[in-house]
Amino acid sequence: NWQVVLGLMAEHSKDRYVKGDEYNWAALNVRFAQAITQNFQMLYDIGYQYMDLDNGVRVADVKNTARGGFYRLTVAPTFKLDTAEFFMRPELRFLVSYLGWDSDLNGFKYADQLTGNQTDQDAFFANTNFTGTDHWLVGAQMEIWF
Repeated sequence: NWQVVLGLMAEHSKDRYVKGDEYNWAALNVRFAQAITQNFQMLYDIGYQYMDLDNGVRVADVKNTARGGFYRLTVAPTFKLDTAEFFMRPELRFLVSYLGWDSDLNGFKYADQLTGNQTDQDAFFANTNFTGTDHWLVGAQMEIWF
């Protein structure tokens, strides 16, 4: 009654937002799914991402480089039509995650946050300002595929 899904992603880019920037990262994710009944399963998710970032913008009092990683540990009770089918949707999932990251990532800003060249999409997807310490996250997710 167990399923395992492994994910591995990486990126290397130069001059993506501004000339001179460089973004390198690699992420590993492992998800375990345990079918409890035909319509209920428990998901256990472990993820880690390492980043080496340089926004290419040299402005006084702005952190333009960062190196470090963050991790996520998640438990997610999931309700679905049939746990035997991996791709079957809809799914309703509640989740509790513990998130942690290296303090060296705090204060890093992407180049588009500094240059004013943001589009609405950039502001929504890339407007990340790393700050803080480890946190708990509680949420819900609904997946429907057509």
